[in-house]
Amino acid sequence: MKRQKKDVANVVEEEVISFLVNGEDYNYNTFDVSDSLAMDERISYYDEWVADTGTTSHITNRHDAFITYQALGDKIVSGVGGLRTYAHGIGTVEVESIHNGQKYLLRLENVLYIPKNPNNLLSLGRWDTSGGRYTGGGGTITLITKDGKPIASGQKISNNLYRMKLTIQKPGSSTTKSMTVTPQTYLTSESSQSWETWHKCFSHISYSGLQKLLDLKLVNEFNIDTQLPKPDCIPCTEAKQTVEPFNESSERMTEPGELTHINMWGKYRISSINGNQYYVVFVDDRGRFTSLDFTKMKDEAVQSIKNYVTHLKTLGRKPKALRFDQGKEFINEDLRKWCTEQGIQIQTTAPYSPAQNGIAEHMNRMLVELACAMINAHGHPEFLWEHAVAHAAYLRN
Repeated sequence: MKRQKKDVANVVEEEVISFLVNGEDYNYNTFDVSDSLAMDERISYYDEWVADTGTTSHITNRHDAFITYQALGDKIVSGVGGLRTYAHGIGTVEVESIHNGQKYLLRLENVLYIPKNPNNLLSLGRWDTSGGRYTGGGGTITLITKDGKPIASGQKISNNLYRMKLTIQKPGSSTTKSMTVTPQTYLTSESSQSWETWHKCFSHISYSGLQKLLDLKLVNEFNIDTQLPKPDCIPCTEAKQTVEPFNESSERMTEPGELTHINMWGKYRISSINGNQYYVVFVDDRGRFTSLDFTKMKDEAVQSIKNYVTHLKTLGRKPKALRFDQGKEFINEDLRKWCTEQGIQIQTTAPYSPAQNGIAEHMNRMLVELACAMINAHGHPEFLWEHAVAHAAYLRN
């Protein structure tokens, strides 16, 4: 260990203590404890850092700040007035700064761990050696990277030191995109963005969805300027507009068989085991009893309706109306003439309004979903879909 004493005019005497670790020279400044003003000012910023030109090494008194650590076996360091302290270890520490609204993470290498040191020290000499630089004037100092980017600042305090706006980054904390400057690494996170920017980044999800992500903290570095408005998104209005659903009827005034909701499903890409690719679903308005008729061609729907109405009459029912959409498989001269002869009213939905025939549409969806689930669960071949749909209707009834 070697000692070098120096006097600074109008400032308390300080002593530079230095020693060798792995062949490299380290030193730090110890301050006279009689300078109560300097001590009190720095102790109140225990978790922050003080920039100093007189020390050649970074120093921290926080063991939990190290992300890498190597014990030194308690190297003895002596200060003014015979005071003794120990450098317990050396390692890497990350500190966070906020400069001009941007967050930066500074990775400091070869930081000494001296638990009894009253403050954390940032060595400006080591910063300069690593390729960075600093500027000062008017009681402030700014750290600048070797590519000219300012990343931290500080205010001048007593003893010609600068209190830096740095806080210790806990080990394991997440960071985002980075740029490397040896031996320090700067990890920067995005500044706060507007609601509109995040709305576009997340593929135009709703603002309520973004609010939920923010409230529950589901996304790291999800920084939103909540003071900004949530503007209307014209592309969302154009792409997401929907027709309000029709009100459900609270009462069913019909008798069984009087009104039937009809819809056709298909064409399915795989023919069933019986060679069918379509089916017609019949849902009774009163009891929601469901009947199916599987067909090979779409134009067989008319005959399916005739067979269904005939079956109702054999059961003693009195069919009065049939409701379906305006597809050509239903709206044709053959069916119109036959329904007129039978005294049955045809009720059609408005164009592009499948919700008006929602009972049959929803039944179709439920039957198909149940059939797909059964086939997938048991690994059956897909051409058995006809039997799966028929079984789903049977269970539904």
